[in-house]
Amino acid sequence: MSQIVPFMFETLEIRTLTNETNDLWFVLKDVLDAMGTATTTTNALDSIAQGLGDGYSAVIPIPDALGRSQETTIVAEAGATYLVARSNTEQGKRLNRFIHIEVLPQIRKTGAYAAPLSLGEQLLANAQAYLAHERRIASLEKKQVEVMQTIHELTGGEDYTTIKGYARTNHLRADRTFLANVGKRATAICRTRGIATGKVNDDAWDQVNSYPRAIVAEAFKELLP
Repeated sequence: MSQIVPFMFETLEIRTLTNETNDLWFVLKDVLDAMGTATTTTNALDSIAQGLGDGYSAVIPIPDALGRSQETTIVAEAGATYLVARSNTEQGKRLNRFIHIEVLPQIRKTGAYAAPLSLGEQLLANAQAYLAHERRIASLEKKQVEVMQTIHELTGGEDYTTIKGYARTNHLRADRTFLANVGKRATAICRTRGIATGKVNDDAWDQVNSYPRAIVAEAFKELLP
């Protein structure tokens, strides 16, 4: 069996676990407590056996709150839902709706049940997500500044631009193939002369190289007819 995975029904905890074939099992005592019934464990097991047959219950060791191993009766999902669906208590009827409408569908979909967040928990989660996003943005901006400072130091402060940016600034009309060839030429010039290139985010290409403006001008001049 897997580790215990509890979920809350109102103020009561119901412990679940899965076997090697990923079948869901419930701690019987928790189910009976959540139903608000006086039915004993023995009577519940007899009811399951009469309605479903054998093979829907087992006894396994489960640690208690003090870490001591306790022999605990568990029932398969079919056995638990069989009991809950036949409950005559108002609490049992609420549990029946809760298990069939919320718990089981979510377990089928995600493999686990997570209770909906309260308004306060949602606000806290949103705030934490926003803070994490802001931190990521700040980290990226810091890295960009560091890169630009490095480029500035390596090039003596020379102005950098992209191939597309240079073409727009100078009103040069060219297709992507030509611009790509200019980029290859600018890269080759920088490599030959030991000049550092940069990286700039681009909507179409994700990231593109940036070069000293003079190098881009030289590459265009060589390739323009």
